[in-house]
Amino acid sequence: MIVGFDIYSHHFSKGYQNDTIGIYAKYDVGSFRDSDISAAFGVYKNSEGRTSTHAGVAIAPNRYARLYVGIVTGYARPVVPFAIPQLILTVSPKNDIVFSFVPKTRLNSSAVIHLSLETKF
Repeated sequence: MIVGFDIYSHHFSKGYQNDTIGIYAKYDVGSFRDSDISAAFGVYKNSEGRTSTHAGVAIAPNRYARLYVGIVTGYARPVVPFAIPQLILTVSPKNDIVFSFVPKTRLNSSAVIHLSLETKF
């Protein structure tokens, strides 16, 4: 199991909060075509000041890259799908720094680079 801590988000458009603090968990569920597959879920304070929950699947073809796909709540639309590419930097055998890129998806949203820390148990 991995526990992750959402630390900070940088929004490329004005009007969004960057202190998107949260927590999430990931569980290994197997592999497919040499990619590790994990189920993930979590909760965080979103950039609009509301509470969001997310759930999805993380697909990691190697230890440096991952794609997280799923759904999130807490925004103007009740449920929003997402696909977020992630870069993983290992800092110790049990700890990783994760940079996520959230692309701009609609006219009133912002592209985001997000920082999180993960600890393996």
